[in-house]
Amino acid sequence: MRKESLSFPELELWYAPDGILAAHLKENTSTGTNRPGWPLPWPGPSTKTGWRSSKPGPEPAKSLAYLLPALLWALRNKERVVISTNTINLQEQLTKKDIPFLREHGGYDFRAVLVKGRSNYLCKRKLETVESEPALLKDETTSELEAIIAWSRKSAEGSRGDLSFIPRDELWEEVCCEADQCGRVKCPHYGDCFFLHCPAGRRRRGTCWWSTTPF
Repeated sequence: MRKESLSFPELELWYAPDGILAAHLKENTSTGTNRPGWPLPWPGPSTKTGWRSSKPGPEPAKSLAYLLPALLWALRNKERVVISTNTINLQEQLTKKDIPFLREHGGYDFRAVLVKGRSNYLCKRKLETVESEPALLKDETTSELEAIIAWSRKSAEGSRGDLSFIPRDELWEEVCCEADQCGRVKCPHYGDCFFLHCPAGRRRRGTCWWSTTPF
């Protein structure tokens, strides 16, 4: 099926000097000295595989310059779009500012899902092993281990980012999910595995994904 590209007028509605972005963003929307407006982004995918890559930047002007057309293209063609980030700061910006901004002022019906790597999730089986044999760890990690155990019993996602502290790398490596150590259907926690059940609905169309590391 042939993919539909975006038209210049519909993008200009957002990026023009008197457009939606200029009207609702607090930041100065100037793209340069005495040059009003926003740089108009690409109109649609142009690669042979149907993907168009874009290098994200930290400022709202840069992120919305690729986020909005990516979203519009995904909705029009009923496809998913993957936005890969390499920093936590940009991830936070997309999650807490840019995505909510587009929902509020665009009126679009879409689902945005944050997709993290496997090692970002807690493995319940490995945690049980460490909990039963705490002598395997260094003494200075004891308090962190106890905090992780308590957190694991009430956490809905089991993501490292949900912890109230940053665990030591050597401790997290002992309890995180790893592909080569995963028992899959043979694991007693297969039915409630944090990694296998997050994020919910990640394969649904009309979804905007973003990950914490580049592909």
